[in-house]
Amino acid sequence: GQALFSGPVSIGGTAAINTIDVYEEGDYTPFLTSSTGNDPTQSYASQSASYVRIGQLCSVRVNVKFASSGVSAGTGSARVNLPFQVSGFPAGVISISKSFTGNAPVVIQGSNGTGFATLKRNLSNDNCGCDTVQNNSQIIFSLVYEIN
Repeated sequence: GQALFSGPVSIGGTAAINTIDVYEEGDYTPFLTSSTGNDPTQSYASQSASYVRIGQLCSVRVNVKFASSGVSAGTGSARVNLPFQVSGFPAGVISISKSFTGNAPVVIQGSNGTGFATLKRNLSNDNCGCDTVQNNSQIIFSLVYEIN
């Protein structure tokens, strides 16, 4: 059966630390954007993303594939939108096929105070530029982060 509660649920006690006040899951449409507002223009072959939010933690799974005629350069750091604003994060794992100039290993990191994840090279502060995204690219990642 199904249990419905009109308020928060507490497990193991009634203290705030034992209370789950938000549970939500859903889908959203991911897209590539720029940190400068000068966004790249692109055609998408497919865009899918899902999330599960439990309290202040959000887990996302994202898959974005660009069309063969896909991407024209924007400026600034390449970012992918997230369903909620970021307040804290561990780095996520990202898999990119034929995506960025040089095919260097890429990681993804939530950008504090924003609703975006920034693509970075080699866990360094070297952000991937929008101008390095190639046609036929595919960006696939999972990320867990804290919500503001």
